[in-house]
Amino acid sequence: MHTQRFEGTLPHDDPFLTIAEECVDILANRIASGGGIWPVDIFPALKHLPTWFPGASFKRNVKIWKEKMEEFVDLPYEFLKSEIKKGTARPSFVSTLLEPPKPSSSFDASFDSTTTDDNDDEASFTSSSDRNSFSSDNTKDTATDDHDIRWTANSMYSASIDTTITILSHFILAMVQHPHVLRRAQAELDDVLGSGKDGLGSGHASKAKRLPTFEDRPKLPYCDAVFRETLRWGVPVPLSLPHRLTQSDTYEAMHVPQGSLVFGNILAIMRDHA
Repeated sequence: MHTQRFEGTLPHDDPFLTIAEECVDILANRIASGGGIWPVDIFPALKHLPTWFPGASFKRNVKIWKEKMEEFVDLPYEFLKSEIKKGTARPSFVSTLLEPPKPSSSFDASFDSTTTDDNDDEASFTSSSDRNSFSSDNTKDTATDDHDIRWTANSMYSASIDTTITILSHFILAMVQHPHVLRRAQAELDDVLGSGKDGLGSGHASKAKRLPTFEDRPKLPYCDAVFRETLRWGVPVPLSLPHRLTQSDTYEAMHVPQGSLVFGNILAIMRDHA
């Protein structure tokens, strides 16, 4: 979406992108700004404080943030559902999962033959009971699926947008600071993809004949190394996010009790030459 915005193909006032940027900013710079740890995480009794109590601003903020996050999740999802009903939805992760399942002809034929047998009341009763049970379970599954799909789709975007932009920014910085690396990587791409005045894009500079594919990756070892080094050198989330132990554990002879908050120091790990 950000690529489309910079290319000029996505309106700057797109409502979904606007709320996405606002919510990602809340997540990154408000909720997780202190490493994702709040006093109430350490002292759970603080959740019982009234909202007006001094120092309980986190309770007032969380109400606002929760409503904003739910809007971030629900608005695009409901919009896509309306597009599916109109038959104008583009193929996507969500539209694929929301497509109604095609009925199985073999199941329908077997079910109908069983329930229409007038000489077998017990079989007919059992099939009717199974039908009701199936319908009830299916309703529950549908509600669960609806919740899972909308939150999974949102996580795919919101959990990657900030880190993706960060790593791309680090890559650009590295190429500006080390132009010889950029030249060598570009030369490797030109050898594999071909280049010329009649290549992709516009302008008078030499351009690639085509875009790279995953099949090209084994032929681009230097570019692959540059990307991997960018991830190592410019870790987008140096301390990752805290994880709480669901059971006690032992690490290098140290006992870590259940409920402990653990940070993975990714930056230190990536710069450890040992």
